[in-house]
Formats: sequence, C-alpha cells, structure tokens
Amino acid sequence: MNASSALVRTQFTLSAPGRLDFAVTVRLARFGDRWLAVAEIADEPEVGLGRTARQALEAALASLGDHAARALLADTALLQASLDILGQEPAAAG
Repeated sequence: MNASSALVRTQFTLSAPGRLDFAVTVRLARFGDRWLAVAEIADEPEVGLGRTARQALEAALASLGDHAARALLADTALLQASLDILGQEPAAAG
C-alpha cells in the first residue's frame, strides 16, 4: 500500500468561544487521494470532500457561512488534529 492510499482518520471538536455559541464535532478521513470531512452541525451531518484535509473541512463548514467557518478554522484544535494525522502516515511509523 503506498502512502497516498493509506486510510487516515481523526476526530476533533472545533469551537470559537466568545465568537460563536456552539461547537462542531468533526470526523476527518482520507481515502486514497481524497479527504472526507463530516461536521456535526445542530445534530445534522454536513459532508465535505476535497483533495486536501483543509478543502474537505472548509466544504463541510460552508453551510455555516463565512464568519462562522473562519472562526472555527482558527481554533487551535486543528493543530492537534494535524499532529494526529501526521502520526498515522505510513512514513511516520518507520
């Protein structure tokens, strides 16, 4: 299995205290060369697809509007999610 086809998954919660009065739980997975993000917004799944994890996440958050999506994308929880993803990459295992 090459690195681009490996399955990678993570789950995290994004919030913007003081800017938004809700949080969004996100599940992010890579299947081959595509990313899938599922954001739970008001108990409903919003799905986003992309060539990168960021594109998929932005697509999943798009229904919230630009202001809310930008606020959530600025959450430092994304740093830990990035580290989780890097830790699952096949090259990291060696």
